[in-house]
Amino acid sequence: MIARLRSINPLTALAAAVLLVVGTYVVPAPLGPLAALALAISLAAMTGVALRVIILAAAVAIPTWIFLAVMNAIVAPEGEMVRVAGFDVAPGALAPAAWISLRLGAAVAALGWVVMTTPPQRLVRALARRGLPAWSQYLLAASLAAV
Repeated sequence: MIARLRSINPLTALAAAVLLVVGTYVVPAPLGPLAALALAISLAAMTGVALRVIILAAAVAIPTWIFLAVMNAIVAPEGEMVRVAGFDVAPGALAPAAWISLRLGAAVAALGWVVMTTPPQRLVRALARRGLPAWSQYLLAASLAAV
């Protein structure tokens, strides 16, 4: 199974990742992001890169949640307040911060799976076969390599 998934056309893998990213943002939270994240991690597990994808997604999602939680619940709180450790905290801001971070983590996991399993030269060759100009091939390959 690992060899079969790693040998699929790179554009198919990229299309699957883009579909997961779209689903992450189109389907309401928490169902959409959770389903996309679970599917991205499943694909990563089937290709042997699950741990790396999980670490990458967590490295983006956790700091994002912390930042958003601090900004929305403590620095600029709105709504009902609760006093926690000497700070006024808006607990209603924690869930939206989690959904935003979950969406971001799912998108990173989906694209991370493609980056970790598709060599850039295979992707560039597949794009060239489809007639994309060289500049757009480079732009896409460089963008994915940056993830």
